[in-house]
Amino acid sequence: MSERWRRIDYTSRDTAEPPFDGDDVLVGVEVYDTWIVHAASWNDGQSWKEHGFSSREAARGWWTSKVSWDGATFSQESVKLRAPFEPAYWMPDPDLP
Repeated sequence: MSERWRRIDYTSRDTAEPPFDGDDVLVGVEVYDTWIVHAASWNDGQSWKEHGFSSREAARGWWTSKVSWDGATFSQESVKLRAPFEPAYWMPDPDLP
């Protein structure tokens, strides 16, 4: 099955919500003629207090994971995708073989 990239509508930042919440999807943005793709999920910010954020706006947005290797151990942290890396397109996570 072939999935297609879908444009993310940011016309009304206060009310526009992507058509999903919390599911991992692929998101993409073109920056300086380079297409950057992340596996990410949308957080609507509803439970910002429970997750230790200072406000709903601080929690609301696209989040991905950054994995680091120091030569001995792996570490992983959540990273919010902000401008200029805020996604413009999304598509469902493809089925892996």
